[in-house]
Amino acid sequence: MNSFKAIKQVNQIENLLNAAGLGDLVSINIESALNDRDKKVPHVVARWTTTKSGVNEAKTAFVYNKATAERFEELNGYFSPKVFA
Repeated sequence: MNSFKAIKQVNQIENLLNAAGLGDLVSINIESALNDRDKKVPHVVARWTTTKSGVNEAKTAFVYNKATAERFEELNGYFSPKVFA
């Protein structure tokens, strides 16, 4: 996939996220990473912050932890922005 198609795919993902009201919460980037054949290829990466709740060790109060979640997917001929978003 050439860079023009990759940018077009990312723009489509950002438009879908903005339509759902998630554009400010999710960041979309293109990064090079190794695929299953150990070749360095472009991947689309989505990152967002989640909050997980739990109970402390004494079980007297709730504890909230912020964590960053990520989703990677290879930009190839089978990539679908609608499924990724």
